[in-house]
Amino acid sequence: MKLNSIAITVTCIAGLLMTGLLPVTAETTRDTVPREDAVVSTDLGPDTVRTLRESGDILSLESVLEKVRQEYPGRIIEIELEDEDGRMIYELEVVDDDGIVNEIEVDATTGDILKTGRDT
Repeated sequence: MKLNSIAITVTCIAGLLMTGLLPVTAETTRDTVPREDAVVSTDLGPDTVRTLRESGDILSLESVLEKVRQEYPGRIIEIELEDEDGRMIYELEVVDDDGIVNEIEVDATTGDILKTGRDT
């Protein structure tokens, strides 16, 4: 089961890289790229995500992660990009040093942190 999970995750990250949602740049570091065990998902197709990213309708995952990590350091275990009533939202789950899972919602257009709380 773990192998299937890793394969799905690697496929999702590869899809994000190909769509430009998670660009690889000279500035990309180990801390800004989700670990291979993070679950990355979206209900949107890769073409839709690419179009949103290229048109500037959403920020890159890299820039959102940079902002979130400044306020919520830890290991990212899940990332979702969702369309919530016409508003694009990144939902992230971050495990802090105490093992507490924090759920963070970020406006994918502005990068504003909209909501935070412990994952229940």
